[in-house]
Amino acid sequence: MNEEAVQAQNIFLYDRKKLEMTGISDVSAFSDTSVEMSYSGGMIAVEGTDLKIDSFSSETGHICITGVVNSFCYYGKAPSQKNGLLRRFLG
Repeated sequence: MNEEAVQAQNIFLYDRKKLEMTGISDVSAFSDTSVEMSYSGGMIAVEGTDLKIDSFSSETGHICITGVVNSFCYYGKAPSQKNGLLRRFLG
């Protein structure tokens, strides 16, 4: 059985001015125009203007971002820490 519990990943966008997400494990980069986060299935990028991270809890996986949200995009697969070096080469 998987030791890490997979959190549900949900997005709530309110009038393009407030974005709430669940299931977020880490914030890898942020500025006033973009926020990059990881979740169990990969990465999410949010782009906009005057973006601010109002709150983030790595324990609960909840993040709240305010500002004008222009887009959000899922991309890539988060690297698995369970896979060894040989497994990465063999796929």
